[in-house]
Amino acid sequence: LRGSEPQEIHSEEKVIRFLALVQWRDEFNRTHSGWDTGPDMLAAGRVAVQEINNRTDILTNYTLEMIEGRHEACGLTEANLGIKELASKGIGREDLGVVAVLGLFCSTSAQHIAPVAGRAGLIQLSAANSPLFSSDLPKFPHLWRTLVSAKAYADMMLSLMRRFGWERVGLVQDLNTLFHSGIAESFVDLINGTKGDTISLIMVAS
Repeated sequence: LRGSEPQEIHSEEKVIRFLALVQWRDEFNRTHSGWDTGPDMLAAGRVAVQEINNRTDILTNYTLEMIEGRHEACGLTEANLGIKELASKGIGREDLGVVAVLGLFCSTSAQHIAPVAGRAGLIQLSAANSPLFSSDLPKFPHLWRTLVSAKAYADMMLSLMRRFGWERVGLVQDLNTLFHSGIAESFVDLINGTKGDTISLIMVAS
């Protein structure tokens, strides 16, 4: 494995590659409670990459490239699929490889994959991973977590909004399931019910 320092972006290359590891049915076609929505996430990622590459004010003179990969669906405690994808498409590429690993939606897979990616010097950006073990900095030195719009994180999120004076906040809301829609709505209710704050919400359905 390469050193533990984050990978540098080489200006002469003009291409920034990242590996998207998203939840998928495993090698035995197993899933868990429907948490295998990786194909949908990759479709959204392709659109996002295209939009970024079409902009002239973001990553000027660079092209963003997404390498598509998979890890086990949430709840499956093995990480065989995710580790293989990381090795073959991330740290094992013959070219300059990738600078980051995005996705890692399921903590059950991230707890195995993130330490390996971190030792290779890859930054990891996770869309979930609220368990306390993810806060172990020596074990997860380059793991950055974004938090869902859930009521459980409302106090921290509201504090960030106040600290930086955010007045316009975008909220991506999953309307396909009652669970995800419900936790987003509860967060909206807390924002609207907080006295002294003027925050405009931009709602986007996914």
